[in-house]
Amino acid sequence: MKEATISLYHDTRRVLDDGNYPVKLRVYFGIAKLFETGSSLSKEEFERAYNEPRPRGRYKEIQVELKAIESRAAEIIKNLPSFSFDRFKRELYRNKTSVNNIIDHYNDYITELGNLEKEGTKSNYQCSINSIKSFVNQGRKNPVTQIGFDKINPSFLNKYENWMIESGNSRTTVGIYLRPLRKIFNAAIETRDIAPELYPFKQYKIPTGKNTKKNLESDVLKSLYTADLQNDCHQEKARDFWFFSYQCNCMFRR
Repeated sequence: MKEATISLYHDTRRVLDDGNYPVKLRVYFGIAKLFETGSSLSKEEFERAYNEPRPRGRYKEIQVELKAIESRAAEIIKNLPSFSFDRFKRELYRNKTSVNNIIDHYNDYITELGNLEKEGTKSNYQCSINSIKSFVNQGRKNPVTQIGFDKINPSFLNKYENWMIESGNSRTTVGIYLRPLRKIFNAAIETRDIAPELYPFKQYKIPTGKNTKKNLESDVLKSLYTADLQNDCHQEKARDFWFFSYQCNCMFRR
């Protein structure tokens, strides 16, 4: 399986105000892309610290800093469930606050769904986070911008469910809004952004709507069977298939 590789690149194409040149991460995965590290060195510093096998003095210290940049990038790649430049970039520049912020995780995944042109799923996730924020923002003058994973516990979810029901929503709607949240938790655990112990859906069960089956009355069946289809062969064929499926329903039950 193809894996992403990393190295450091000294971008000497442009000099910075301090006379040094930026040090960038070069990530290769079919194609090569460069990422800013925030570090800059002179040509001599980079050559003696990065390219010499055993630098001494301050060049040794610089080498340790450069190796730390590479190690962090390698760790990010290792922990990604599947590599993409967008995912790598997101993890590289994400701060600690963002890692624990469920809103940021939602926004990242919504952006990813948009890039994949999965508009229906994108809308589901947007409705989910909007509903959760509405619940959290009750009585607040300023809307929240952060919701920690540690705040979403079984007690929070039970209160959210009750709030949804009292607001006129069905249990089915509650389930539709909470399944994306469960997926966000699973993804955050998979990428090791949060500890598995924070997962609340072992104690809290997402509600499901009741699928109440109702029998068709005989007069309804008769009206369907004797309906005037005006000799439309396609509609007649569709009706015949429907009645065949209806009559044979028990044959396919397990």
